[in-house]
Amino acid sequence: MTKKRELVELNQNIHGDLKVVPGAAISQASKQHIIGVKVNELGQALSAFPVFLMRSKQPDSDSPLWALSAITSFEQNVNLFVVDGQWDSVYVPSAMRTFPMFLTVAGQGKEGYSVGIDPESSVFSKESGDALFDEDGNATDYLSSVTAQLDADIKNEVFTYRFTKQLDELGLIREVNVVLRFADNNEHTLKGLHTINEEKFNELSDETILALRENGFLVSIYAMLFSVFQVNSLAKRHNLKDGTIKIVDVKVEPHSQQVAH
Repeated sequence: MTKKRELVELNQNIHGDLKVVPGAAISQASKQHIIGVKVNELGQALSAFPVFLMRSKQPDSDSPLWALSAITSFEQNVNLFVVDGQWDSVYVPSAMRTFPMFLTVAGQGKEGYSVGIDPESSVFSKESGDALFDEDGNATDYLSSVTAQLDADIKNEVFTYRFTKQLDELGLIREVNVVLRFADNNEHTLKGLHTINEEKFNELSDETILALRENGFLVSIYAMLFSVFQVNSLAKRHNLKDGTIKIVDVKVEPHSQQVAH
């Protein structure tokens, strides 16, 4: 069993000669059928991906922790947006733009967060790629750009948590199944996905709708509703892939237990 390596804080004195190998983010994404996005990304993400809510149980709590997930394939370990080693979409999720750097708790004597990396990962090289530091030890434009995005992600993570918490409190989250029918008449059902309960959304009072608009949540709700239709585009991408059994029908159906709590 391979031991998972922990992130270490990026340090110019230790990691000054590291470079990120070309195509690292795309190579990583090629194995991901789900890519996490944040609520501020929904407007652009819906142009390419179906975005659903997925939940995980919080430690020591009965309340679910919701995450926004862009679906990139109906198969595990496959990403239909990576074609011939290239990213085939106008929008690049934030998680790809910051990879292979992550937010990590700052070291002893420091407050807040810092940039964390796995220096032993094969995505780093000392020979070629995007340098993290210049010859004078200063952050390169590349590292500065990633750091700025990671800083913004802190705020965006909080906003995403508030958005999903509000949806849950209003009972607007509905579990759905994505049912795929193939040319050989076999069916496959994707479970564990959640989206907006449109019926309950339409029953909200004017006051609640106004509050959602003032909080910046209303446009994100509409974005999630529209993004579900991208399952059809994803099916078309699947059908363009060589050696696959073609999908002839896609349905998004309510789960037997419609509202998730």
